[in-house]
Amino acid sequence: MSISTRIGLPLGLAFLLTLAGLAFYAAHLFEFQARLELQRESRLMLDSATATRAYTSAEILPLLSASLQHEFLPQSVPFYAATQNFLRLHAQYPDYSYKEATLNPTNLRDRATDWEADIINDFREHTDKTETMVVRDTLGGKYLTLSRPLKVGSAACLTCHSTPDAAPPTMVALYGSQNGFGWKQGETIGA
Repeated sequence: MSISTRIGLPLGLAFLLTLAGLAFYAAHLFEFQARLELQRESRLMLDSATATRAYTSAEILPLLSASLQHEFLPQSVPFYAATQNFLRLHAQYPDYSYKEATLNPTNLRDRATDWEADIINDFREHTDKTETMVVRDTLGGKYLTLSRPLKVGSAACLTCHSTPDAAPPTMVALYGSQNGFGWKQGETIGA
């Protein structure tokens, strides 16, 4: 074996190993950066939904409360407003979805699936927890799920969700008296 082969072979092998190591490191760095960006965007969208709920509660509900005695308007419900607003965003950002999953919803489209119920129950058990992020493997691929607890923070929520007798009759007529009742002040009802 010539001297150039004896020197070139180890140098070539060292170069290939270094190149493979750099590629491995770069792939992990890019994945880490992409995950940080995805988390930032997810938090921004979730904050937008929270702002929609607050706006609806503070400014829309008072305007429509008199009408609720004659006709129940789902647009007056902060959960409904946030969900409908996000459905419009989903048209532009189809990779993102939003659901206000609850264990005992008024509108059955908001009923928590098994994995969502696990997240809600975790928030119920760990009341100091304010957010959880989970990567789920599904048939469609990996999904990053960002969740925050939904708590009954305002006594106004109990106007509709304590008992069917206390709720607006027009709401009970629309959704029935079996779902969305029995909520308690400060209780984590969803995520």
